Amino acid sequence: MQRMDIPETVTTIESNAFSWCISLSTITLPASVSAIGVEAFCDCYVLNSVRCYMETPPSITENVFTHRPKATLYVPAGSKAAYEAADYWKEFMEIKEF
Repeated sequence: MQRMDIPETVTTIESNAFSWCISLSTITLPASVSAIGVEAFCDCYVLNSVRCYMETPPSITENVFTHRPKATLYVPAGSKAAYEAADYWKEFMEIKEF
């Protein structure tokens, strides 16, 4: 299993950036990320943990996290309701605050 912590200097995750990373199990997205491209994490079959430091969920399409129903989404305290209301983010298996 592989973990990827995106650095704070990144503001955009480009389309297909991590598509087909079949060993990627955990991704950490810093608060600096404001855009996530189409299919950025498409077909990451073992992705089971996404930690987002953004308090407001960025807009995503349905194919950014194709295996979201099998993954837990971790969001900043006080942000859970926003993610539960956001298209596609709300489809994660579970949303937990940290």
